[in-house]
Amino acid sequence: MKNLFTIIGLTLLSAGSAIAQNQVINSSAEYYDTTTLQPEGWTVVSGNWTSADHTPYTTDAYDSTHIFYEGNDPVGVLQQDINMNGYGSQIDNGQIHLLFSGWTQSHAETAAPLDQAAVVVQALDITRTQVLFNWFSDTVSSLGSWMQITHSFTPPPGTRYMRVQLIAIRNQGISNDAYFDDVQLIAGTSTFAESPMMNDLFYLFPNPAVDVMHLQMGYEGWYHYNIISMNGVVMKSGDITAPGGDIDISYFPPAIYSIQLYSRRGYGYQTIEFVKD
Repeated sequence: MKNLFTIIGLTLLSAGSAIAQNQVINSSAEYYDTTTLQPEGWTVVSGNWTSADHTPYTTDAYDSTHIFYEGNDPVGVLQQDINMNGYGSQIDNGQIHLLFSGWTQSHAETAAPLDQAAVVVQALDITRTQVLFNWFSDTVSSLGSWMQITHSFTPPPGTRYMRVQLIAIRNQGISNDAYFDDVQLIAGTSTFAESPMMNDLFYLFPNPAVDVMHLQMGYEGWYHYNIISMNGVVMKSGDITAPGGDIDISYFPPAIYSIQLYSRRGYGYQTIEFVKD
């Protein structure tokens, strides 16, 4: 069994910290039982989930070397319940914000219907029996390349657990070819001085912009961004490193957009609206 104790220890140690960080244990399937190959920290609700270093139909893992792979069942659900009790008072005061991010890939089948992936994120009470918030990503097929699923929200008061479910759906063939990797639930708050969350994580200019928008980071490290339209469509995604760089938006229709950026080093995430002229 690959050792997961270090990851669990770091998660528990930082449960009350104000600095934004990923709450998902074993987010990239790198830790697994060497007998069953099931990913550590996750519960198999249905199907035969394993941590796989490759399949015949997928490209390399999006993050590190392994992926979440269902096997060959018609539908498979992999679940993790995340203990948020350390954030209880901040959640009840509306001070905690969450960002879900995960990457999925489906085999580019030769004919429809394609195998599909979906994600469910739920906020649960202390007993884990009452659902206080529910978000379903809809089903997607990524056609042989990694695609990001993302959603940001504020958990409602009373939330003490967050449940993340990865859903793989086989629509044809004998294998369930919907894969997942790099699953994150980033928690952060703007109420602590040491957290740059929602204030000075990055700056953008010019605003309004016509062809190119420049990002300037407030902290070192590697960042991921999503540019989202007002109706929730992810127009562009990518990675950028400090001190910053340019993003081409010349092909965007004139409108108001938001850019959501989060730090891979745990500095936080921030969203800023901008105008494309």
